Order: sequence, then structure tokens, then C-alpha cells
Amino acid sequence: MRGKNIEHMAEEAEAAKYGAFLFDNGARYEGSYIMKDEQTEGEAEPTKVMVRNGVGIYKLDGNIYEGEWVADKMHGHGVFKFMDGSKYDGDWVDNEFHGQGKYQWSTGAYYMGAWEKNRFDS
Repeated sequence: MRGKNIEHMAEEAEAAKYGAFLFDNGARYEGSYIMKDEQTEGEAEPTKVMVRNGVGIYKLDGNIYEGEWVADKMHGHGVFKFMDGSKYDGDWVDNEFHGQGKYQWSTGAYYMGAWEKNRFDS
């Protein structure tokens, strides 16, 4: 029974690919991704959409994220460089600073320690 479940899961999983994408808003992503079926209302057949998954670089308006992605979200370890010169280097969960990390303001001041849902965990 267990082997059958694993086999079924393997059939559904798609191998990661590598590529570069330019989005309508001017953002650019280069890195690992998978293609996933997405059902659109009114459409009989699902369409394939690109989902960032693995390691990649995302750039938009002078902001840059380089790190891990899971299911199209910053998740794992990554570095986000903000357009104003500040930077966060640390753990991410569902697009939020969460876990251990260092945030450095453009002035040079910094906080290093625990984060929970984008807030210092003091």
C-alpha cells in the first residue's frame, strides 16, 4: 500500500526546470520552476502556469531577492536587497521574514536574531 502511494505522488510531481521570465509588471525571474495546471473559470481545460520552485533570483523596481522558493513563495533561506539599500539575509516562510535573520538598514544599523511574521521576535 505504501509503495503505491509514493508511486502515485511521483506521477503527479513534475521535474524542476530552469529558465528566465519577464512579467507584465517589469519583474524578472531567473531560476528553477515547475509548470502547474491551473483551472480558470469558464475554461474546459486547465492551463499551465509557471510556479517558482527551487532557487532563483527575482528583480523588480530595484529590489532583488535571491534564494529559495517553494510553491511560488519566498521560503527557506534568501537575501532580499531593497531599493533603499537595506537588506535582509535569513529565513523565510510564505514570503515573510520568519526564523533567524539579519536586517541591515541603509544607515548601517542592524538587527540580528529571531523573526516571526516579518517582526522582530524579542
